[in-house]
Amino acid sequence: MTQTALVTGANRGLGLEFARQLAGKGWRVHACARYLSGVEYIAGVDWHQLDVTDFSAVDRLAEELRGEKIDLLLNNAGVGPREGAALGSIDYDLWRRVLEINAIAPVKMIEAFVEHVAASQRKLVASISSELGAGEFIDRVGVGRSGPWVHYRSSKAALNIAQRSIDGDLAKRGITSLLLHPGWVSTDLGGAHASLKPADSVAALVALIEDADASMHGKFIAHDGRQVPW
Repeated sequence: MTQTALVTGANRGLGLEFARQLAGKGWRVHACARYLSGVEYIAGVDWHQLDVTDFSAVDRLAEELRGEKIDLLLNNAGVGPREGAALGSIDYDLWRRVLEINAIAPVKMIEAFVEHVAASQRKLVASISSELGAGEFIDRVGVGRSGPWVHYRSSKAALNIAQRSIDGDLAKRGITSLLLHPGWVSTDLGGAHASLKPADSVAALVALIEDADASMHGKFIAHDGRQVPW
């Protein structure tokens, strides 16, 4: 039976790689992007224009896909600006925007598509987080050369708490909820010196997703299979 995934932020980076690899494994993919100009044609992928912070548009897409069984809802859309993050020059408007995209929008996506996922066979919700948002990571390795990066770090910490806060509601519907750390990946966010290529990170995460079961519910898991302390 063909499995179906919905992936946000799929026009580049990890999201595009998820769309490619899931489709390559026979999944049907609903790939969402804020802009569709120049998106890549991929067999098995249906493209949808979606700004995840436009909650009316999220609801419209959920209505458009009413009756569609979505085995995997993958919240991948995210931003990680480094500017305006140093004490004394914090850009608070930017911080609010990052929190909206990285932490609030994934919960809205889950809320809008929860019944689509509950009706499927796999019943998986996964959100791309980062160990950069874990206090344990900061204690262990320090803030790092990137600087405080307060917008991104706090948004991923908020995502982790927000998704964990609704895990009980998801469990009642039989849905397995995952938080995923892709590693340090050479995307626009990770930079050219990152230790992982997008294809390698995503291949590991797709394998993890395909093996996921209810015993992993609520876990924060890295691409290499380790549980991330936070």
